[in-house]
Amino acid sequence: MATNHFVANHSYDANNERTDFPMTFFGDEDYAPLSATRYHTAFWQAKMNFGKLDADKIRKIWTSHSYITKKGELVEKITNGKEWLPAHLASRTICSHDGGYPETYIGSTTDTKIATVDFNQVRYSVGRPCEYEGMARTFDLHPKY
Repeated sequence: MATNHFVANHSYDANNERTDFPMTFFGDEDYAPLSATRYHTAFWQAKMNFGKLDADKIRKIWTSHSYITKKGELVEKITNGKEWLPAHLASRTICSHDGGYPETYIGSTTDTKIATVDFNQVRYSVGRPCEYEGMARTFDLHPKY
């Protein structure tokens, strides 16, 4: 998972020595709540699909327009105080559309990447994950001999 959400209560300095400075300073529930919702969604999806995850399943998760809270509650709509909106239009989902749809990508998900360790590959799409059609582009990590 890579969501700009940090959970480590420590960090490492330039000499690779562990320090007590928490990585959570750069993005935790309070500092980056939108990243936190994406992190918790990925965490719960991984937990609920343990043993069943492959690149295609992960790609489907990355297109999610709902999110899952830290407690495991599914949220599909949120309110701005006047009306209920789909969660992805308020930038709280893995595939967020904050800034308009299909207008600008300001504050939105601009791409998705999936690293497949077993096959030494990184699969990626350009643009919002839900809009990308066809096979994901693949970057092969195998060394050339």
